[in-house]
Amino acid sequence: MIHRNRLSPASRQLVARPVIDFVEFEVKKKSNTPSNDSEADVEIGFAPALDELREILEHLDRDDVDLDDLSALVRRAAELVKSCRHKLVKTEAQVQEIIGDLAADLEALEAPDKEG
Repeated sequence: MIHRNRLSPASRQLVARPVIDFVEFEVKKKSNTPSNDSEADVEIGFAPALDELREILEHLDRDDVDLDDLSALVRRAAELVKSCRHKLVKTEAQVQEIIGDLAADLEALEAPDKEG
């Protein structure tokens, strides 16, 4: 029986595997420059975004991926990857700032000891 708008297992592998690899790579990829994303694009929390991304990847990895849904799933996955990357970069910058402030405070505390 032929299902319209359904990917065959072979076609699904050709489409889904590169998408899954790309999305997983993008999540793991470290970016050194902050994103220009607006806060509105990054409303979802990091953990919920990862959970939703995992659900999308699991859906893409199943045999019942509807061809009509594929574009929307990939688009949403890309949005989630972008959101996660933005949050990682933002958090890294905040942590570096905090560490820098602590180092400056420590130097200020140690400075009188070195003079005396």
